[in-house]
Amino acid sequence: MTSDETKRKLREMRLNAMVEILEVQEQQPEYQQMDFEDKFELIVDGAYARLVPCQ
Repeated sequence: MTSDETKRKLREMRLNAMVEILEVQEQQPEYQQMDFEDKFELIVDGAYARLVPCQ
């Protein structure tokens, strides 16, 4: 589980979308089996999709 301090830092950097996706991953058992790189890729892709308009 990610610490509150890490989430606070992400929010301070205005990476709220990453925090939201990370919290969803922490609640879903299927993400527990994934390695860090795969989970991080999903977090970045999800945050990017929320922040960059569809072209």
